[in-house]
Formats: sequence, structure tokens, C-alpha cells
Amino acid sequence: MPLDADEFRTALKTSRSHADRMRLIEEEVLDRDPFAFTSNLSLYGAIQRHLEKSLGVETGAVSLVGSGAVGFSIAPDNFTRPFLPSSDLDFAVVSPKLFDEVWAVLLRWGHPVRHHIPKEAEDWFSSRSSEIFWGWLNPSYLRFEGATKPYLLKDLRQLKTNWFSTFRALGTAFPGSEAAGRDATARLYRSRMHLLQYQTSGLNRVWHQLNKEE
Repeated sequence: MPLDADEFRTALKTSRSHADRMRLIEEEVLDRDPFAFTSNLSLYGAIQRHLEKSLGVETGAVSLVGSGAVGFSIAPDNFTRPFLPSSDLDFAVVSPKLFDEVWAVLLRWGHPVRHHIPKEAEDWFSSRSSEIFWGWLNPSYLRFEGATKPYLLKDLRQLKTNWFSTFRALGTAFPGSEAAGRDATARLYRSRMHLLQYQTSGLNRVWHQLNKEE
């Protein structure tokens, strides 16, 4: 049985290592039936297939994370806040192919111009590079103001447009369902390990908070 909020808090607080917290993410977030769709798992499967087709990613690339997966938030700022009718659906998209395509665009843009660009563009590139280094990216938050040679970034613009419209229209694609009336967001990850590390980094912060309370 999945852990409830109190049980999860106890399991997290008494965990002894980063590896323990990674296992907690695997078992209680990624490898369980998502809380938001426990009464209709076929709907969840249909949503996964719809998102994968729209984004052009591999089968099995999309999974639900966050409070919709667990039943309560595991984020540092909202830890154990319950999944509510107003809560977002937070998805993770694991696609080495799509991630590497983004990476290639940034490399193509960065190499010829990085030494001759204004400060705003350098900040833009540094932020994207930092995200890429950690193996994740939120395409809907890509910004292009201040970027020189914008024609080199055409593929990223297209990705942002498709990503934004796909998740914004999820409720419309499944009217009357658990997805209707909710905002849907997502991050792109290069691998399941990058997803695990990102999720675990948040749990590490919560672990420190819990153990400071004593």
C-alpha cells in the first residue's frame, strides 16, 4: 500500500542517505499508480499516450509526479499539502532523443557567438546551460529576449510552442475528466536517473527541514 502523508514524513525523516531517499521517490512517486487517477487508470494511460504522441516522444516517456502522483505535495515549500481540486497536474517527460535535440541547438547557438554576445544573452545561455547540465529543462519557460542570431533557435521556439499548447489543451482533450479544469505542467528530462536525482534533491531539502525541527 502507498504511504499516506504521515507515513511518508516518518519514512523521509528517518531515512539515512541520499540513496534511501532515491528509493522513496522510486517506490512512492514513480512506480505506483498515480493518486489522481486511482479510480480510472485507463484514463491515465490514454493521457500518457496522447501526450507522447503530441510531443513526439517515446512510448512510456510520460509520467505523473508531484501531489497528483502521491496524494500530497513532496515539495519543500508545500510538504504534505494535499492534492486538491485546484491542484496542478505535474508531468515528467523522459526523452533522451528530445533532450539531446535541445542540447544540440544550444551547442550550435553557443559555440560561434558566446564570446561576442551582450550580457542579457550570456545570462540566457548560462541559465539554459545550467539546466542542461542537471539533465532537465522546462520548455514552456524558455525565453529568447536578448538572444543573438535567433534563427539558430528556431527549433527551440517550435518546441516551446508545441509543449505549451499540448499541456494547456490537456483538459480540452479530455473533457469531464480529472484533467479538465486543472493546469498541467511538465519538465523534460534526459533520463530516468536525471528525474530521480531532481526529485531526490527536493526531498533532501525537506529532510534537512524535518531534522532541524527537533
